[in-house]
Amino acid sequence: MKAKEKTFGNAPLLKGWNFKPSDYTNAWKEGKLLTAQIENTNFCNCDCEYCFRGGNPSDKKVRFENEIIREQLFKSIKEMSDLGVKTINIIGAGEPLMDNNLEELLGYISNLGITSVIATNGSKITSDLINTFEKYQTSVILKLNTLDSILQNKLVRRDWFAEKRDYGLKLLLEAGFNKSCKEYNTRLGINSIVFQENKREIFDILRFCRKNNLMPVMSTFIPSGRTKEKTDQEVSMKEFIDISKKAQKIDTDEFDMKYNRLLPYLGGVPCTQCSKSSIYLTISGDIFDCPGQLHSYGNIKDISIKEALNKNRLINDNSNFSCPPRLDYWNRTNQLYKY
Repeated sequence: MKAKEKTFGNAPLLKGWNFKPSDYTNAWKEGKLLTAQIENTNFCNCDCEYCFRGGNPSDKKVRFENEIIREQLFKSIKEMSDLGVKTINIIGAGEPLMDNNLEELLGYISNLGITSVIATNGSKITSDLINTFEKYQTSVILKLNTLDSILQNKLVRRDWFAEKRDYGLKLLLEAGFNKSCKEYNTRLGINSIVFQENKREIFDILRFCRKNNLMPVMSTFIPSGRTKEKTDQEVSMKEFIDISKKAQKIDTDEFDMKYNRLLPYLGGVPCTQCSKSSIYLTISGDIFDCPGQLHSYGNIKDISIKEALNKNRLINDNSNFSCPPRLDYWNRTNQLYKY
């Protein structure tokens, strides 16, 4: 393993992910949150083969019986704000853009001085939503697992998906979400799961990201939901490290980017989600360390965000900005690889 870095290198990081290692260290020392992950809706218009939330056999049109109400979510966000959180990532449990009250949520987060980041499949993006994102300076991470439309549609089990996703990406690029400024490198990222069917394309997607100033968020399956157990489609830890090293060489040779990070994301992107200064709140109010759900801290109906964070601080240590849930999974499945 490489020695701990004072910075994460010079690869571009998304607004809301553009922290230094010292920001995490200081949050830990002060007992504060730096980042958080929340879910705002279980509705989804896709049925991804690799869904970390368990999949969606048909379009979700009914709320979960145990979903927390919006007031409970807002109360938890205020608690996060009181604990110093700088970024809230909106990641599910379904497709975040299917939340009819999304603008209210983004406005509430923004009014607390927090950066919002939305992870979306991109198929619901419209010009009106672009304006909303601009209004609240929201960053966006968009799903793009392959440049092959047929394969992409197969992966999400929707034959219309790739065309709509590509249109959403076009709108974001035209609106300049990939432009850099003094405060941040970009407001647009690309999320790609690395697995057997697309692993040969990953370097093309990486080059696409670099040429368009997009932050790549590329890693293996999250070990939860449909990919909690071993699958034939996953790449091993060794395969992923080898791919990461090749990506690192491309970045060095072709784009003059220097970094040491190989896990959990290729391209020098650190984990912002699983450490003593981050937590994950599900649509049901359950609190975990991160979407990998390695540790559970209870439910907001029974425990405060501060109490959950204190539990997290006693258990987690991710000072290498790696991925404890994936490392735990690779260890359990005899794939752990020293590099």
